[in-house]
Amino acid sequence: MNILFFSRALGGYTTNFIHNQVVDVSLHHNVLYVCLEHSKNEALGKLKIQQVPYEQNRVVGHLRKRLELHDLYINFGNSSFRKKLARIVADFKPSIIHAQFGYDALYLADNLPYISAPFVISFRGFDASLKLILETYVSRLRDLLSKPNVYTTFVCEHLKNNLTNKGIKLRNPHLILYSNTDVDFFKPLDPGVKNEAFTFIQISSFREKKGHEYTIRAFAKFVEKNRALNSKLILAGEGEGLYWSAKELVKKLGLQDKVEFVGWVDRITAKDLLAKSHVAVLHSVTDRLGDQEGIPNALMEAMAMELPVLSTYHSGIPELVEPGVNGFLVQERDIDGFAHAMSEAHAHWSTLPQNREKVIRKFEKKSHLDTLLSYYEFCVNDFHKRKSN
Repeated sequence: MNILFFSRALGGYTTNFIHNQVVDVSLHHNVLYVCLEHSKNEALGKLKIQQVPYEQNRVVGHLRKRLELHDLYINFGNSSFRKKLARIVADFKPSIIHAQFGYDALYLADNLPYISAPFVISFRGFDASLKLILETYVSRLRDLLSKPNVYTTFVCEHLKNNLTNKGIKLRNPHLILYSNTDVDFFKPLDPGVKNEAFTFIQISSFREKKGHEYTIRAFAKFVEKNRALNSKLILAGEGEGLYWSAKELVKKLGLQDKVEFVGWVDRITAKDLLAKSHVAVLHSVTDRLGDQEGIPNALMEAMAMELPVLSTYHSGIPELVEPGVNGFLVQERDIDGFAHAMSEAHAHWSTLPQNREKVIRKFEKKSHLDTLLSYYEFCVNDFHKRKSN
């Protein structure tokens, strides 16, 4: 099959799960990845990528953003982009088109109005949470997902339910396709490499829904309660304003010697940091605009390395973490509860082989790929069956 993937952007550690998935698919089918922009990433060298800039008049672009912000109009039709995209599709002749995000799928829908192939749309987070506050977006999804050639995947049940709760019907069979983890790469190492200090680690971009403020404030309470303990919090990731806000908060709470900011990390460094840490934390929250996680890959990677995890009852996280078995979950923004769970994690710490077993059973790379490829086959067969009828 010829499989054309699309997203507005490609690259960066926080979207490793996407290009890793596409690289795996490319081992079985002819793949082309179309995007508006992509970052430099060694893994992308294995992909055939066609970058198609979305050029528009600055005034028009500003007007579109204002109209969307006020929930009045969403449309990404663009004559220059449409011509380039149509030429790529005509040359590549895709057997199937796969948009990596629901919001990004509108760029294809508005510029390829007559897609004569199965059109798979994956929903991963903001596209099935934050954007649903816009009735114009919900209306667009209702129309798009009602088309006979459109098929859907979701990274967790929670995000699918967000759509159906908005009255969006899924015309064709959908697939819950959890993000996957390379368990051959993320595997437990010699316990002797652990840091001397009892170490909590959070690997995530600095965005509001990642809850850094609550992690830091809870860690401050943990430190206060356990003054004699040699402890440490590592925050790996990058961002803009929230990165500096987190640094200011650490300074305000007098935790400079306890909290380490290590910046952006690649998967090799992430694995090394996890191996040296004791507990993986991520205080995920629904942000003020409604943006949510799916199931964070960072937690899967930590579990594959047998680390206990500490997180929140947020979106699809309970589908990964069973409290008391794989670690601890608290309610969003419950700083005291998070601090208490940190103390419990320290008091009863051990590696958890069951965490790796769960990731292998439900979130492993090969089974993920097999499921996706089978779904592609189903979509193609179903599409042609419908077409012939």
